[in-house]
Amino acid sequence: MKFFIDTANLEDIKKAYKLGVLAGVTTNPSLVAKEGVKFEDRIAEICQAVSRVESVSAEVTPDALTADEMIAQAEELIKINGGDDKVTIKLPMNLAGLEACRYLADKGAKLEVKDYRGITPGLFVNAHGVQALRLAYLKVLADHGMVSAFH
Repeated sequence: MKFFIDTANLEDIKKAYKLGVLAGVTTNPSLVAKEGVKFEDRIAEICQAVSRVESVSAEVTPDALTADEMIAQAEELIKINGGDDKVTIKLPMNLAGLEACRYLADKGAKLEVKDYRGITPGLFVNAHGVQALRLAYLKVLADHGMVSAFH
C-alpha cells in the first residue's frame, strides 16, 4: 500500500513527509485556491518540500473540456519546477481525458486518472500505461480519525 496526502496545505504535507511513509502528494486547483496561492507555484513548492516522494499530482482544471485543452494545460504543468520528474498529470476519467491520456502517455508523461469507478475504466487507462489504483489518502484517513498525524 502507498500513502498519498490529499491537500495543498504545505505544513500538513511537511508533517506527513516527516513520517517517512509518504509516496506522494495529490492536490487539485480548488484545494490550492483555498490556500490563496497560484497553482503552479504551490506545485513547485510541494516538489521542493518533498524531495524523496515518487509523485506530486498536478490536475488539469475543470474548464479544460477537450483533449486539446487538457493536453495544453498538461504540457505547461509538466514544466513546473524545471520539469521535475515527480510531477504527475491528473486527468478526468471521460472520453476527452482518455484521448489526452493516450497522447501524453505516448510522450512519456507521468499520468494518473481521477474519478474512475469499476474495472472497465481501470482497464482503459491501464492500456495507456497509467497506474489506475485507488490510493489511500493519508489526509482522508486522518480526517476520519484513522491516523492522528494532523490532529
